[in-house]
Amino acid sequence: MLFDSERRRERQRRQRQRVVACCKQLAAFLFSHVGLAGMVVAYSIMGGFLFRALEAPFERRVKLKVR
Repeated sequence: MLFDSERRRERQRRQRQRVVACCKQLAAFLFSHVGLAGMVVAYSIMGGFLFRALEAPFERRVKLKVR
């Protein structure tokens, strides 16, 4: 039993180290030039969809009044 618990702890430690390493790699990529450019593009696209969703009802009403 003692060996099983030690193996389990060691496996959890290795898994935790892999997750931390992966998070560090992700952070390094996001703060690189390519990552920052990608985030700006994604932010702009999301902003466009949000603007369209918020303004669409008002635009429809204006178009109906003009007709």
